[in-house]
Amino acid sequence: MIQKKYYLKKDTVLDERYLIDEAIGEGGFGITYAGENTRIGLKVAIKEFCSRELMDRDVSVSNEFSLIDPAEEERFQKEKNRFLKEARILGDFSGEPGIVHV
Repeated sequence: MIQKKYYLKKDTVLDERYLIDEAIGEGGFGITYAGENTRIGLKVAIKEFCSRELMDRDVSVSNEFSLIDPAEEERFQKEKNRFLKEARILGDFSGEPGIVHV
């Protein structure tokens, strides 16, 4: 996949254990990366919340997203909550065959 200026760079470490390999997809809620949980040596998919309508970053400057328009804070919070709700729902099904473990 093409490396975009807002994608986390290869070898970025998140939460002191998740090593980013590459971006593998992008959708309405965020960016999905292939990575590894370095504590247990397990390949993982990492989904990062990113609303391109509301957020931007340049990883040559920072790994942190910022709001394009601070007046959109309420909308940002609503979308973030939807993202987290989706993750929790997916977690409820993680024991089912064919569903990823969250």
